[in-house]
Amino acid sequence: MVEGGLRLLERPREEQSELMSFYLGIDGGGTRARVALVDQDGRELARTNGPPALVDPVNPESTAQVIIELCHHVTSKTGGKLPAMGLWAGVAGAGTEPMRSIVQRALEEAGIAERVAVGTDAEAAFADAFGGSQSGILLISGTGSIALGRSADGSTMRVGGWGAHLGDEGSGYALGMAALRAIVREQDGRSMSTNLGSLILEKLEIETPNELIEWVASAGKSDVASLVPLICREAAIGDEVALEIVDRAVGDLVSHV
Repeated sequence: MVEGGLRLLERPREEQSELMSFYLGIDGGGTRARVALVDQDGRELARTNGPPALVDPVNPESTAQVIIELCHHVTSKTGGKLPAMGLWAGVAGAGTEPMRSIVQRALEEAGIAERVAVGTDAEAAFADAFGGSQSGILLISGTGSIALGRSADGSTMRVGGWGAHLGDEGSGYALGMAALRAIVREQDGRSMSTNLGSLILEKLEIETPNELIEWVASAGKSDVASLVPLICREAAIGDEVALEIVDRAVGDLVSHV
């Protein structure tokens, strides 16, 4: 889909002559969004980072607004003016309809590019790793999780990428939530003791496990995923609960492959 989207952005040179001579590429993930501006020869001229651009199923247009603002910002760095000649947006959560079409339509209506194509951030990463024809498997474990594969005959498959409520096994968000659940189970006396409780409470600047109820209710996926370095550190020094969480996550990712 990425390759098809990029072809969609192509126009004959004679049609491009009157357009602004740059393209915009967006990597919109659950932790942050990145926008790069390149010229017609693919040379990067500017880039900028911003807040997450994960598609919210309840309000997918809000994702487009994040992208629009970042496109204006990165273009201003070069002194250029929108619209760009083309825009490719790889956005987490845009792999199914109608989410992809809603985001694409909002970007088109904003007038930030002459041609617009939208896919997923995972598809963009797969194209970067394997190009247009090479076979391989790409496993992503970031804030969310997904695996994409392409065989030698060109057939493709996706596993995972179902979002936090239905999937994302082995992701940063899943590890963070597993640690939070381990803390409250220990509080109840339902699981073995772990250092994760005191360390995570300190990191979150709260005093008791009861306060986790309020914290997690307002936390974003990236907030929960930010606990992963601490979990992995404790696993590395032998905390049994942290080890179990990491081992389970590894098993989940292996099952994707």
